[in-house]
Amino acid sequence: MCAYVKKVALDSSPCRRRFVTRESRSLLSRYFLSRCFSTAIFSHNDCITHNDQIMHPECAQRMIESISALKSCRELDGKVTFHQAPIVEDEAILRVHPLSHLQYLEALVEKAKVGNTTQSIDDDTSVTKGSMTAARRAAGGVVSAVDKVCQKEAKNAFCCIRPPGHHANALTSMGFCLFNNVVIGAKHARKKFGINKVAILDWDVHHGNGTQDVVWDEKDIAFVSLHQYPFYPGTGSNTECGAHGNILNLPLPGTYFSLDTIDI
Repeated sequence: MCAYVKKVALDSSPCRRRFVTRESRSLLSRYFLSRCFSTAIFSHNDCITHNDQIMHPECAQRMIESISALKSCRELDGKVTFHQAPIVEDEAILRVHPLSHLQYLEALVEKAKVGNTTQSIDDDTSVTKGSMTAARRAAGGVVSAVDKVCQKEAKNAFCCIRPPGHHANALTSMGFCLFNNVVIGAKHARKKFGINKVAILDWDVHHGNGTQDVVWDEKDIAFVSLHQYPFYPGTGSNTECGAHGNILNLPLPGTYFSLDTIDI
């Protein structure tokens, strides 16, 4: 595995905004200081333009607060570098999603541009006029992070991007997710750098059902998930092991907190 990718999920609903501004600083700072030597951080302001509803649980403020915390942390000076997430190439997306899925999202975003509307995919997931550019930046950030690490220009990387990706399967966007960014990155690593085996560690209150679905029959991509169970989206029991035993689900009770999971 050429890159160690860790996803920190921040609960930034309006009633818990203090968690974002204070607890996230502590968690992110301690994680980088203890695990990283040279970390490339990818982000882009275009990601803020996706579904910018203030009261939405996956709102732009989550990303804004995270980047602000990282840039203002003096303990990280000299230990991290900040990079602009590029637009991902269609070729990388199409290794995970069929052309029909890409065209569906493009058409929906074009519809959103008319009258500056919000177009719903399901009860949880919608797009606005900036969503396709944001989604391409999000996937492009992960692909570029893989490039940086595999080319030994950074020891590891962190992508502060949105929309997220782990609920999106090959054919369907759901759970706030449009493209499955991490699997796009994993398949890019295998294609461009010949990486034989890749492991994806998913740490989130929700199970990454989309990632599990996409890699279910990928014998050279392992998927490990720590998540609350039972909870949305209803998947992630420890009996779900993949076609090749390549999936390990570690369902946790709701009493667990972020720091508790570090010992697992």
